[in-house]
Amino acid sequence: PESGIILPSSTLEVYITMFLVTFASDAIALLISSVVKNSSTANTFIPIILIVQIVFSGVLFDLGDAMDKFAGIMISKWGIGALAATYKLNESRMALMLKNPEIALQMGDEMTRIKDLFVSTPENLLGIWCILIAFVVVCAIASGVILTRVKKDRR
Repeated sequence: PESGIILPSSTLEVYITMFLVTFASDAIALLISSVVKNSSTANTFIPIILIVQIVFSGVLFDLGDAMDKFAGIMISKWGIGALAATYKLNESRMALMLKNPEIALQMGDEMTRIKDLFVSTPENLLGIWCILIAFVVVCAIASGVILTRVKKDRR
């Protein structure tokens, strides 16, 4: 879209979202590196965390209600939600399905339904940005606590 939901430019909203997702991802990497004792162990965990992030982003397939609650602790879900809100994905999907009803049959009901996370409102986008900032704060605090224990050699 030419204009964003909050800002005059949708490109600026995408940049802010990508910055927050990157910052939150860095905070998780910091948390992982503060938990493990050496870099080779940290490097072992990183691909596992990435795969879990991709699977629980909610883009590949419908997670269902139980797994969607678990996906709430995934940065990827919130990043996708913010990008989908900025690009008005719900409206685009509905227009596409109205023009081509066979797409809904191929994808199934669960993947074609309107998602609350993708609603293009300023409140939704600001809420998602706040959640991403909360990820950064929580991971930074947890890393600080863990690293103080390392200093006292109680890990």
